[in-house]
Amino acid sequence: MGTPRKSRAKSGSSSGPTDQIEHFVYGSAQQLKEFRANLPKGVTVRRTQGGLVLTERLMADEEPDAKVSRMTARAVTHGIEYDGWGQVIVEPDAEDRLDIQSQSFVSRTGIHPGLGFSLPLSTGQFGHAVFLGESREGFLLLDIIAGLSDRPLASAGLADAPRRYRQPIIVWHTGFVALPLEGDAVPAAKLPREVAFRMGIGWASPEDIARLEQQFKIADPDPESAWTQLLLHLARLRRRLPGIESYSVWTATCSRSGKLKIMADYTPIVFREPSHPPMPWQPSTIDEVMTALAGGPDLIAARDIVT
Repeated sequence: MGTPRKSRAKSGSSSGPTDQIEHFVYGSAQQLKEFRANLPKGVTVRRTQGGLVLTERLMADEEPDAKVSRMTARAVTHGIEYDGWGQVIVEPDAEDRLDIQSQSFVSRTGIHPGLGFSLPLSTGQFGHAVFLGESREGFLLLDIIAGLSDRPLASAGLADAPRRYRQPIIVWHTGFVALPLEGDAVPAAKLPREVAFRMGIGWASPEDIARLEQQFKIADPDPESAWTQLLLHLARLRRRLPGIESYSVWTATCSRSGKLKIMADYTPIVFREPSHPPMPWQPSTIDEVMTALAGGPDLIAARDIVT
């Protein structure tokens, strides 16, 4: 089971019955069909690659934990995977809203599949990435360039530039600044492209997580902050989270036009040491990418070790 995760549309606060909670579940087509047929009234369903996104209303005085527990129990009953949850706001402020799903990355930025772009960082420097493709679900497949520069690089210099990670990563398409590079539109990557990811099977129990937090003296009341600290502690020790003993391989394929498809496979593969499985399937945020490039904690690399 995955960690709780924010929805892309999450807002800071709300009042009244305006919150919604999203659940992410995955399984075979038949399992999902039976699961969907037994959902209670008031739960809306949206298909995603290999699974479903379930949305239900969260009243102002309700805690998410109860709804998460009930939906987790339903998933277990039907033999499917509950892969986390996110809390969303029905009507975010109009000034802050950017409907990414109605605007492709190409149309928003002018950057076409296979081309590089620069990311302005808070340090005043620039990071770089190569855009490989995007999906209707809001996923971008990006190849992150290692190192920083004082000004955007020329497009011709990215093809052979060292990469930060050992493979491209999946990133949520949110409204970040991506600057096209000067010069001729020289492709930094060839398409079509296929990239493998691993989906961890199993998860640490609440007791295991509590034990590890005690071991590392983590007493942060914010669950997200506490989880980040635990992730970084385990990564420094190069330890995998207990309970994750196997994984399956998911494949991201990009066509020549940059159309991204994710194909899920649930065949278990046992972790063996030494081995080099692909990086974990968990969409990152552009904030995580930029924090890592600017010298901050690298949660993407940490998840590669821990999960």
